[in-house]
Amino acid sequence: SGSMKGKADASDQRSKIEALRTAASRFVDLMRRDAMTTLLPFSSTVEVADRFTDDKRALVQRIKLLEPEGGTLLYDATYAGLETLAAARRDGRNAVVVLTDGKDESPGSRVSDQLVIERAKELGFPLYMLGLGRPEEINERVMERMAKETGGKYFHAGSEQRLFEIFEKLSIDLHDDGINEKELRTLAEKTGGKFFWARDASKLPQFFGDLAT
Repeated sequence: SGSMKGKADASDQRSKIEALRTAASRFVDLMRRDAMTTLLPFSSTVEVADRFTDDKRALVQRIKLLEPEGGTLLYDATYAGLETLAAARRDGRNAVVVLTDGKDESPGSRVSDQLVIERAKELGFPLYMLGLGRPEEINERVMERMAKETGGKYFHAGSEQRLFEIFEKLSIDLHDDGINEKELRTLAEKTGGKFFWARDASKLPQFFGDLAT
């Protein structure tokens, strides 16, 4: 929406839309190789999503084209996100991630928050709701309920740094390949070894260097 031109916090260096471009690009960068996603921009209207893709370069380029304008059709957009994902009929783990810096308004959605929740539960898709900016400018109570009742989570990003952290952790969690950290850590400790977590390949040289030492 147009309010994305402002800053989430007075101390931020960048506007909310600039912070979103960076954070969402990082989300894409951390997607595992077989993961796919698409974008569904919305303001006073809800756009049509492109096909799901694993082309990270194309996704980041699309993110860079996002511009702040119009109002906030939050519920309509979330419902459209659910239907877009359902139509893709993709196997494996599915989720809808929704970010807004405002309440549902201008002109206001045709579907209700309750209808969105019911549809998400019917499809089995969790909603991960992200509120960006000051708490009084977003409807945290409703977004918390949308997330909780669908098996997702609600996150509040009060600053650009917090937004970066949320998107990074969310991408890692959603694209978790099933590694059981607790079991591996226990196995290492019981055999006198150590457990190392390499979130990306760039950490491996350091790991093997430490191991050799």
